[in-house]
Amino acid sequence: MAIRRTLLLALAALVLAAASPRPARAFLWWRDRVTSAWTAAPVPVDADDSRWDDSLAYENEGLSLQARNDGKTLWLLLTARTEAGRSQLTGAARQDLTIWFMTARGKRPAWGVRLPLRRDGPGASPEKVLPRGRFAPEVAPLPEGFTSRRGAVGQRPIWEFCVPLSAVPIEKDGRVALDFAVTGRADVVFSRRPLPEGARGARGGRGERGEGGEAGEVGRGGVQTPPSRMNAAEAEDYQADLPEPERFRLSVRLGEPPPGR
Repeated sequence: MAIRRTLLLALAALVLAAASPRPARAFLWWRDRVTSAWTAAPVPVDADDSRWDDSLAYENEGLSLQARNDGKTLWLLLTARTEAGRSQLTGAARQDLTIWFMTARGKRPAWGVRLPLRRDGPGASPEKVLPRGRFAPEVAPLPEGFTSRRGAVGQRPIWEFCVPLSAVPIEKDGRVALDFAVTGRADVVFSRRPLPEGARGARGGRGERGEGGEAGEVGRGGVQTPPSRMNAAEAEDYQADLPEPERFRLSVRLGEPPPGR
């Protein structure tokens, strides 16, 4: 009976996978595959993506990730090309971004690199986190050799960093399992401050974020009030515009040097 029940559950999972618009995520053990390009020379960590080949990029929900490696270092580049992705990567959405490096077989997080944008805002610096608690991971020193840089090319935000391969769990087949997580909502404390007469929130409409503002900046017509000082109506509008949290499960195949090298 137990075997029959297991087979029925497996069959139901297959049916759901076939009907899912994202079948690659239908199974908990499945990981979308990313190819890391081999590089013979170190990659400068300068938030400039002109040296990267975006044909190998993994893209989902407005966020893009690329990988490069040599025999000692893994470089990762994150960019965003949509409004929702830009608000997440710049910190405007006040959501944390975390790259979790998983243990063997990709079942548990070993450690992660987090941008604490929810806590520190757009100027946040990366920190190492350990999965000591689901809601409050432990912060630890970043591994020696870790380098990070954030910037923008036009309106496209960029986060580029490198990490020694010696600090990253690597599968026997040369793959690195990682989870890219966008988590959290902005903390809002209702101040009960009255709204201006005839207005519902001090927030401009979409597309009115200022005149010539760079990525991560908010100009006239954007959010004029920090989330912690919003009243209830402002907070409702602000929360409604936030992108949804995401979690992408990836398997990065490390590049290998050409034969003879």
